[in-house]
Amino acid sequence: MQRKSQRRWQILASAVIILLTLVSFTSPTLAGPPPAFPTSWFPIHKADLADPVPVDDLVHYSIDVGIQIPPDVFDDAPPGFWDSLSWQVEDILPAGLEYVSSSPEGIYDAGQHTIRWELGGILNGATRNMQVTLRPDPSAFLVTTEVTNRAQFWTWRRFIPSSASGGPQVDASFNPEPQRRMMNETTETTTITMDEPPALIPYTLLLRQGKDNYVGNEDTYIDSNNAARNFAHTPWMYLKTVDNTSILSRFDLTGLPAGAEITAAKLRFYVGATAPINAPITAKLFGLLRSWNEDAATWMQAQAGSNWTMPGANGAGDRTGLPDAEVDCYAPPLSPARMIEFDVTTLAQQWLADPSTNFGVTVKAYLCHGTALYYIYSADSRTTERRPELYLEYMAPPAP
Repeated sequence: MQRKSQRRWQILASAVIILLTLVSFTSPTLAGPPPAFPTSWFPIHKADLADPVPVDDLVHYSIDVGIQIPPDVFDDAPPGFWDSLSWQVEDILPAGLEYVSSSPEGIYDAGQHTIRWELGGILNGATRNMQVTLRPDPSAFLVTTEVTNRAQFWTWRRFIPSSASGGPQVDASFNPEPQRRMMNETTETTTITMDEPPALIPYTLLLRQGKDNYVGNEDTYIDSNNAARNFAHTPWMYLKTVDNTSILSRFDLTGLPAGAEITAAKLRFYVGATAPINAPITAKLFGLLRSWNEDAATWMQAQAGSNWTMPGANGAGDRTGLPDAEVDCYAPPLSPARMIEFDVTTLAQQWLADPSTNFGVTVKAYLCHGTALYYIYSADSRTTERRPELYLEYMAPPAP
């Protein structure tokens, strides 16, 4: 009977040694445990301590491992054989979750985004517990998302054990680099939830210099016949064909509430007089691509010491090449309000999304049936209700 037991252990021990030397410590994970070791001998369990978890909260995991080798197999081993094995747990963290801490403290590998615990020897029938805390990265979770955490239970051979029965002997020249084999693994799925954004409600807003204490409209006009002259803070601006004078205008949108989404934007200029009377013009609006100063802008320069790429803000670096909006053959008798209105929804959305791109617009006059000159009320007009307007429709969270 003793000879049969020794023979059975020699066969199993040979399989153990062969299997454990198949894989180096740095080799990739192999699929499944060795056939000689049922996973039930090496239980591993992982659980999240809360699920779902809000994106602004911490994620806590608990990992339990143990050794449950049948007594007859365990007792048949040569002396010191099980002592030659060391045990290790590796936790492969999900993308989007940042490592915070672990208990007992593990070895965190930032490059692999893993935590490893070196457990040493484990008595048969004993268990070990590890806990890890992670923090969701809000930028990684734009919607409610499920993440999967994978934990693996490994063993490796520290040395060749001795045996009084003629089994493997201690070998002082044994390569100390451990040989590692995965014995079992488990996964846990956790839901990272996003706070439901508040329902957006519609708003309208009329921006006009001086209205409701708004002071964000800058404007002036530039004149090819007075190329070096600045016309800031005059009550009138002039549009004259063909691109003889041009309007520069900018509205600051930084006062809109956080989370606002513009759905419509109309830029309006009021006409005071025309020459000839009621002469029609085609007005084209272009988004400006560079900064300018209303107190220094002229036909030649955008601001002091900085010329337009081409005079009249007509260069490729000055404005968009094609009109962003256009009113074809506007005629004052057809507009009782005597107002030229441009749809600037796309431009306003861009300005709101990235205020650094808000350089305003330039408006230029082109022929319809003949030359024409338009007198346009400016932001400094004494007739406050005729100053330029930016009408906005937008969606935003309810006001607090």
